[in-house]
Amino acid sequence: MPKTVVSIKSTMRDHTIGVPAPENTVRFNIPNACTECHRDKPASWAADALKTWWPFDGAQGRPFDAAQGRPQSRRARLVAQAEAFSAARAGRVDALDGLLAIANDEQRAPLIRANAIGYLGRFADPRAVSAIVRGATASHPAIRAIAIAALRETGRGDTAARSAVLAALTDPRRAVRIAALLTLVEQGGTDLSPSDLARFRYVGEELTAWTRVNQQDSELQRVQGVVHLLGGDFVRASASLQTSVDLEPDAPSVRFFLGVAKFGQRRFEEARALLQQVPKTDPYYAAAQEQLKKLPQ
Repeated sequence: MPKTVVSIKSTMRDHTIGVPAPENTVRFNIPNACTECHRDKPASWAADALKTWWPFDGAQGRPFDAAQGRPQSRRARLVAQAEAFSAARAGRVDALDGLLAIANDEQRAPLIRANAIGYLGRFADPRAVSAIVRGATASHPAIRAIAIAALRETGRGDTAARSAVLAALTDPRRAVRIAALLTLVEQGGTDLSPSDLARFRYVGEELTAWTRVNQQDSELQRVQGVVHLLGGDFVRASASLQTSVDLEPDAPSVRFFLGVAKFGQRRFEEARALLQQVPKTDPYYAAAQEQLKKLPQ
């Protein structure tokens, strides 16, 4: 019963033996069941042993079952999975096909599919967007939540993606609803219909219950402030954004949003002072200059 890793740092003794893929240990330092017990042997020894029992097809570089005359799918999938995720972490475009195969494979474990969908959010390819949108309707809530979050960047301007995010505001799981809310916040939350705005505000109150007990988190307070701002509640927006500024004065964009909230409260001089403090390096600098022009002289 070798000790195996549980979560991130915890270890426990376990009889579980996963499908060995020592090739992944050699290439990516991923533990395998063989050398968890045979600690006196290198991973290359285990890889060579498996090649003897299940020879590799030299032309394809895939584990091959000589008796069955077909690829060893489980081991091959583990190798392909490690390749796809490692390439995705490195930001390589050749990760896309592997990630798509995992995301669209309903036989994979939900968290594995969710991980692939999360990485697909880094790609602007239409195939990635389509796979993420499909993931937004998956049966498992973890896949849905990650898919909705992945649309914050790659789903901009895509009609199907926008519809998926709006629909997620009424998902039966709160985690998915909150993910939809945060995605709408990052996308600007504009052009909401009256019914969408009502749902947005409802989920915003769910977020408030979370942020209320996390007053020390500047990013959460910024998000909460923007939610109130988009919902038209300038007083609560101002309070949350002021907390964010107090906690992290140099955080990007927060002074712009607080300035807009003060503008909504008709506290024009406070708004002017805040908007004038938005630096040129801030992504909302141009918007701050436009807002300054709207202030009464």
